[in-house]
Amino acid sequence: MTAELTSVPVMRGGEVAGYVILQLSFSADRALLAQKKVEPMPYIKDSAFRVIFTSADVDFRHLKPGDLDRLTDTIAREANRRLGMELVRQVLFQQLNYVKKEDIRTNWSNGEPAQH
Repeated sequence: MTAELTSVPVMRGGEVAGYVILQLSFSADRALLAQKKVEPMPYIKDSAFRVIFTSADVDFRHLKPGDLDRLTDTIAREANRRLGMELVRQVLFQQLNYVKKEDIRTNWSNGEPAQH
């Protein structure tokens, strides 16, 4: 299952420096998913927001090898903790972009000023 686009503010020095725009998907234990009848995506999205928002050690403007694996592993682990079971096997980034705060008023997909 794939979630809609989500934005997470990136805080630096007590101020919003920019936003991570992401879209996630996941794989799960199908038998446990059918047995528990729980929708994991809200837990995954909330966990992603919390993990990204609190990841002060990750420079989203200049991602390093291993950053994505560490983020997705932490998101899956946090979602499972909040669900109270080992349901989510893997979280995947379908999209991951960083938009600087000063660029947010520009339509970042085509570089044109946003229409108000």
